[in-house]
Amino acid sequence: MISRLGLLRKIDVRELKFSGSQTSKYMGGYNSHLITEAQEEELRLLELKKDNKLLGTTTKAFPLGKPKKFTVADTKNMASLKEKKKLGNVATYMEKALQNPSKYLSAGAKTFVEEWVASQIFDDNLGRLTNKKNKYTSKGNESENEATSLLGDYLDILLLNNTDRFDNDWITGEIDAPYKAKDLIIDIKNSYTSKTHRMFDKPKTEHEWQGHSYMLNYDWAKHYIIGHVLVSATEDQVLREVQGIAYNKDIDVTQELIDTVTEKMNYDNVPLSLRINIFYFERDEEKMEWIRRRVLMCRAYAQELIDQEINRELFKITW
Repeated sequence: MISRLGLLRKIDVRELKFSGSQTSKYMGGYNSHLITEAQEEELRLLELKKDNKLLGTTTKAFPLGKPKKFTVADTKNMASLKEKKKLGNVATYMEKALQNPSKYLSAGAKTFVEEWVASQIFDDNLGRLTNKKNKYTSKGNESENEATSLLGDYLDILLLNNTDRFDNDWITGEIDAPYKAKDLIIDIKNSYTSKTHRMFDKPKTEHEWQGHSYMLNYDWAKHYIIGHVLVSATEDQVLREVQGIAYNKDIDVTQELIDTVTEKMNYDNVPLSLRINIFYFERDEEKMEWIRRRVLMCRAYAQELIDQEINRELFKITW
């Protein structure tokens, strides 16, 4: 059996990488510690205010304007902005962040790292064990080819499913349909029914980070698309839905019920333009670099946790 210290020292934090689909969970507040141009101006005005040089409404007593009052809230805000300014540029920020990662990482990023370190110690393949299969993921997998074909028809390009996972220095994942001829990578989301179809949804930050993380594996990719596709259910999918309805409502499975569900889960008569919703993103090198930086910070935090555990004095009791 390997010793406690041997096991801890065996962990290689360079193996810590983000899952492309989960990247947004670890990027919270990625540049919030750096001061912006607007905040620079805010700090300048606060300094004037503190020195009674920021003037407000004119009065008889103050013909040039009465100095605005410097409040307790202003004091706290100024201290925060000065701290940001002290960090300076990105290089200085990263130097400090790698020395003290727990100070600069978001709660979500720290939780990810802590779970990763624990999985390395116990070798429990936590990610695989917690993957849950349900009717939504089942339809997505079973109808993947048809969804890819429909999206290709809509975009007027020939799309083929990709089954190869990638694993680079920063990210692991799998993109559904790379299309190098158009510098395009595509992720396909197969909607279960019209109720779960993202017909009116707009792109969110989480989708953007996902795209940028995938682009780290495709130097040629300039565009990232998420295609939400509503595909008609197969006979097997209809039957599973019917069985679920019958169980939940405590009724018998009848041909009438099967016919009703089949009709409701068939969308072939709906125009393709209403069955597809696309989120589009362009390549952003700066954000891709921030993903790399955040991975480095997470690795630094992982090493910090390992070192703490190595140096921790074990609890002993004398009876």
